[in-house]
Amino acid sequence: MTQVHKAYDQSRGIFRVRWTENGSRKSIAWSAVEHEAEDCRSHVEHLLDCKSNGRPVQKVTMDWLDKLSDREHIKLSRKQLIASRQEIEPSEQYSSGLVQESTLGQISKGFLAAHTTAKLSTIAKWKQAIGNMSRHFGEATDMTSVSKQQAKDFREWLLEHGNIRDTKGGSSSEDAAPRTKLDRNTVGRRIGICRQIFKWAIEEGMLESNPFDGLPVAVYANPERFHYVDSRTIKRVIEYANDPTMRAIIALNRLIGLRIPSEIGTLRWCDIDLSHDDPHIRILAPKTEHHRDRGRRTAPILPNLRPFLEDLWTLAEPGVAVPLDSPVFPRFQGTTGTAIRSALLRILDRAEHEVWPNLWTNGRKSCITDLLQDGHDVVDVAAWVGNSPKTIWNFYAMATGENRRRAAGVGQEVVTRTATQSGKNSPADPQDLWTSMWTHQQTSRLISEPQAEENSEKCWVESDSDAEKWAMQDSNLRPPACKAGALTN
Repeated sequence: MTQVHKAYDQSRGIFRVRWTENGSRKSIAWSAVEHEAEDCRSHVEHLLDCKSNGRPVQKVTMDWLDKLSDREHIKLSRKQLIASRQEIEPSEQYSSGLVQESTLGQISKGFLAAHTTAKLSTIAKWKQAIGNMSRHFGEATDMTSVSKQQAKDFREWLLEHGNIRDTKGGSSSEDAAPRTKLDRNTVGRRIGICRQIFKWAIEEGMLESNPFDGLPVAVYANPERFHYVDSRTIKRVIEYANDPTMRAIIALNRLIGLRIPSEIGTLRWCDIDLSHDDPHIRILAPKTEHHRDRGRRTAPILPNLRPFLEDLWTLAEPGVAVPLDSPVFPRFQGTTGTAIRSALLRILDRAEHEVWPNLWTNGRKSCITDLLQDGHDVVDVAAWVGNSPKTIWNFYAMATGENRRRAAGVGQEVVTRTATQSGKNSPADPQDLWTSMWTHQQTSRLISEPQAEENSEKCWVESDSDAEKWAMQDSNLRPPACKAGALTN
């Protein structure tokens, strides 16, 4: 007798009934009520037993089948447990939605309706993938007829013509053609979403197979989009940011790796501890709040970050003028990423500095690169910025031109000249503090290596000569029998 099991799907809040038939694993999504899922499990087990042994179905199971809705009945018929309801006429099928369920339009609507609690940014990405499928296949297409080869053709079409945004907006140059290609990483993410939608449709009994299974969806780092934002650049940008709010946002992104704009929207004054014994900041990441740690992490308030937060604290007066649980950045509360990106673009325009790719992401990558170069353990850095060590090495750590020049022996001269030109800066000024901290860190790193070499060389010269002879001649001790054997031979 085939064993049928039920399991609770916590992500969707429903039960799944699972079994194995002819070496193939099958499952159907059922009710969120446990006793209804148990009824389904017992009846499915009976249907499988009748199917394998040729026995008639019991009346209690027949009565249960008669009470099922059309949607639930289709789930069982698609798994070939029962015959479909032949008494339903074609006109009734269309009116009840049984035929339309397998079209792309109905599958997309059902998927979005079943995931209304998802984040708006996630829903926007789903709609982009659905828009791509609608342009290529058409909303009225019966997706049961889509083959794996057609899915592969869709992926190739995405690579060449999937850029809907730039196609609609056109190009800034009249002579240049609008850009229609998508990056391979973007295509991989879109295919992953299509696979997710079709997997949901299979679980709901709308489809029997997923044509997107087996297509590559892996995402790789793209070094062409990496850009190290050095300290001089950030210093200049902050100088032209007359608003203390934007200064603090830029510093939080570049110095401790906050994700912009999502993580500044959740930051409260009570999350900032400016004490001198353990200065830290508690961060809630909406991107990772579904993880085991609920997206919460604690990061240190670095000495060169502290002045920017103190300026904001002095202006806002938390606990006096505003409650401690109020947002640190109320101006950007609930706004989109476009608004805060536009604010940074205006600062770059005033500073007459070119716009680097992935403005906030590369600021975060530059922060992680500096933290690793300053000698912090990758496990600590991962805990501070909210990534795994593997993700940091694969997607964030960058090789910088500054390190290349220092390895070539030109770094010492550059840092010494910078320290001389900067003069005596007052730590009270955040920009001067930034420069002095950076110069001190670079100089200390350059000096430490020659000192280590000198000390190791000194230890070797002062070592005992007898000990050296012993290490060279007698450290690899051999049994006397070997020596005796060698002498006799």
